[in-house]
Amino acid sequence: MRVLVVTVAVASHLNLVVPTAWALRTAGHDVRVASQPNLMEAIGNAGLTGVPAGAALGEVIPAAPGGAGAFGVRIPLTEDRPEVLAGGGARAALVEYTERMAEFMSGSPMLDDLLELAEDWRPDLVLWDAYTLAGGVFARIVGAASVRLLSSQDYWARMHQRVLSDPRCPDDPLGDYLGAKLAPHGVEFDHRAVVGDLTLDPMPPWMRIDVGAYPVRYRSMRFVPYHGRAVVPPWLTVPPARPRICLTLGQTWRNYADENAIHGGGPDLAELLEAVALPGTEVVATLDPAQVRSEVPVPRTVRLFGFVPLEVLAPTCVAVVHHGGYGTVGSMLVHGVPQLVLPGDLWGERDLSRAIAAQGVGLDGAGTGPADITAALHALIDDPRYRAAARREAERIRETPAPHDVVGELEALVADREPVGGGSGA
Repeated sequence: MRVLVVTVAVASHLNLVVPTAWALRTAGHDVRVASQPNLMEAIGNAGLTGVPAGAALGEVIPAAPGGAGAFGVRIPLTEDRPEVLAGGGARAALVEYTERMAEFMSGSPMLDDLLELAEDWRPDLVLWDAYTLAGGVFARIVGAASVRLLSSQDYWARMHQRVLSDPRCPDDPLGDYLGAKLAPHGVEFDHRAVVGDLTLDPMPPWMRIDVGAYPVRYRSMRFVPYHGRAVVPPWLTVPPARPRICLTLGQTWRNYADENAIHGGGPDLAELLEAVALPGTEVVATLDPAQVRSEVPVPRTVRLFGFVPLEVLAPTCVAVVHHGGYGTVGSMLVHGVPQLVLPGDLWGERDLSRAIAAQGVGLDGAGTGPADITAALHALIDDPRYRAAARREAERIRETPAPHDVVGELEALVADREPVGGGSGA
């Protein structure tokens, strides 16, 4: 079958879809990956076939007037406080995210190019990153089986459900936004444009948020770490002489967030480096030159590297300090490494941090200062309960179906799909 993978041109999002794309490819299917032109090199480095769609993704999301949060919006899609959502807050969040963020990430230029592609190469299955709503719309228009891959907790479904269930809400901003893209092709909007026919969830079930009555069909799938093209440095093949701590602040913030969004306005980088440099340990910090200015003092026990593949680094570490990114969380869970999360404010990091703490596999460092970070790291290393819980979770993950185990279900979904052109109904 023909499979089109659709993802926004952000490397961390591509990394999440690569293992499933390769599972389909090695099963004998024709797989292509569509994204904005500035992701083509990374797609090629992953050994996959790229298809440019839309204009190159810009580095800065246009800010809304008065916007103060991530993406410049006033009410984030991740918002869960009733006092904020009351009186039309959920609707306001969907208005801003559809008109600004969704259109920026995968708007009309991408959809137009996908439809042009379909004139000569019509996919049977569309596998799309949950940020990339153009993928779900495209699948509905061409009548392909539509499979969404979560790249965060399911905030789209939760917020949409809140709007639909609120009798005070006069309209449906998400339905209107997606419906306007579907209507010219004779397809009516329904929930499948938002969540697909099937949603693959690569995180443990305990991380899943409540979406109420929203009709999502979830399928748990093992998280498989992939971090792009990399070479293992020789020093990483030698067991560390001292307990090793990993510090990573991720990739996405470098182009799409300000410094305060990295770790929620916590300590600055100099304070953070000093806080994690525990006596008797070594710290491997995956920070590039843009993150470490020349005037930032670096403790003697901290080693700076622009990039180290986490799937190789993680097994050598006794703890990790990170920003709460989806890919980093998954990689550390797979390898059973206790986590201290200093959650950013880009896309649900604080929820992931709280879930990690509740599961006992790490600690939530939201709002903590340098002394608290040092104390938390000592707890993760010295208290064997964190390591034991992290290892138990790693065992559970190994028992979860891997991407290649899910391919048969995706093939069956294609075999049972509606004829091209069917689109209405719930």
